[in-house]
Amino acid sequence: MDSSIISEESDHPSHEHTHDEEGSKMFGFIVFLLSETFIFLGFFTAYIVYKTANPDWLPAGVSGLEVRDPAINTVILVSSSCSMLFCPPQKWRYTTSRNG
Repeated sequence: MDSSIISEESDHPSHEHTHDEEGSKMFGFIVFLLSETFIFLGFFTAYIVYKTANPDWLPAGVSGLEVRDPAINTVILVSSSCSMLFCPPQKWRYTTSRNG
């Protein structure tokens, strides 16, 4: 029984599988960005449709959406992410050693 398995394996040439790791990473990253983009587009579309279909959608006693606190939080978020722009690539890039 073992000899039949060995003969079957030797009849077929071995195929080495090579993978483009960088290409796969880039493809995964692009798919992630596209999926996040479509999610947020769906949220914005739902908001716009709801807002235009119901002009008086706010509860009684509320004159509008709060702007100051979300604007402050947005500035903090964007400024903290800008620190990655000034960070040297060696500090944040994931590198692996091929030697062990």
